[in-house]
Amino acid sequence: AEIDFTNIGSLVLYGEYCFAESGLKEVHLPSNVSFGWSEELENNADGSYFFVSCKKLEKITADCESLPFALFWCCPNIKSAYLTRNVSEIGNVAFGINQDNSVMEELTVYGYTASATEEYCAKYGLKFIPVDSAEFNTITSTQSADATVGMPSAVTLSVAGFPESLKLES
Repeated sequence: AEIDFTNIGSLVLYGEYCFAESGLKEVHLPSNVSFGWSEELENNADGSYFFVSCKKLEKITADCESLPFALFWCCPNIKSAYLTRNVSEIGNVAFGINQDNSVMEELTVYGYTASATEEYCAKYGLKFIPVDSAEFNTITSTQSADATVGMPSAVTLSVAGFPESLKLES
């Protein structure tokens, strides 16, 4: 259901369709991952398609330098993509695009302004949330009182823009 290459030294993924149509729900691509592809594939009908048609895939995170052509093409249930500043190249239809070339309306992409991620989102009309904006980095909290009034038993912190929240309990 999940792939995380964090604890592997250096990894180069080769082989078109290597994770295609799998039951993956989440994919994390850290900085140690690269892909055996070239720009020539952009004009080739065979492309790279490493995670193509993963129908259960909901979340991707990437810290690797490049995301090749059609990496997550036709993965219709991706709801969120988190890309760091390290992602400097994104190939055509790498993610967020359906088989009929329509945009995945439910997808929210989190990244940095003036980055390859922002450019990619603008090119394809994907919803982009800049993580380096003041609005995004606003922290709000809610407190719930225990038996002693004024002493919170739990504090929930959420960062604007992120769908997840952090709950701290005493």
